[in-house]
Amino acid sequence: MWTLDDEDRVLTQEEWACIQIGLGSLRDCILEDPDGEAGFALMGVQIFDRLSDAQKLAILADTCEAMTSPSTAAPKLTAVNEGTVAALLQSFWNQLQVEIDMCEDPDDHPFLECRRALLSAFEDEEDPDTLELLPDEYETDPEMWHSLFCLFESRFLDDTDYEMAALLDASADQATELKAIMGIDDDYFVSVAPDPTEKQMHKVNQKLAKLLDLPAQMMMVAFRRSTIAIRD
Repeated sequence: MWTLDDEDRVLTQEEWACIQIGLGSLRDCILEDPDGEAGFALMGVQIFDRLSDAQKLAILADTCEAMTSPSTAAPKLTAVNEGTVAALLQSFWNQLQVEIDMCEDPDDHPFLECRRALLSAFEDEEDPDTLELLPDEYETDPEMWHSLFCLFESRFLDDTDYEMAALLDASADQATELKAIMGIDDDYFVSVAPDPTEKQMHKVNQKLAKLLDLPAQMMMVAFRRSTIAIRD
């Protein structure tokens, strides 16, 4: 489970469809650029971006497993796992933008997966103000989709405290004072991402394969690539 809108629950099928798109794209970016030189997996979320490839894959697996497993207790929210959620959401948004960019003319819509997924996440919406924001699935105005995306994002993230990673580099007195002012728990920045060994990466990739509905052979390719990333 995960904490969404102050409630511990699993994601709905429609919510997960959006996050799953973000997960698949982000995972591919990490595996395609194991040295990080091309910056494919940089999501503009400092606390996530600075993790090693192995750490990124591991925390993505743990986070998404919790989001979809009713038997998993909702973990305490920390900077690193909220930063991971922010990266997943940004990855989904990036894919939606690519989808729109691939429409060469108003009548050309080769892909609709992201737009349909985001609309489906609001299929039970009753708030009239929100309903007014719902675009047609063929809409290609990024601003209209971004307004809806921001509403979706707000289900997962109440604030951007995870961006205050600079607190870690401040003096102890400054960090304590700033956290008190902002109402941040003392251990919010203390928790760290898992750092799996090469052997443990087998389990990480099993989780990712299950979450992404990947066949066994693709899981093994992912395993080989990710172990290379660890060695590097």
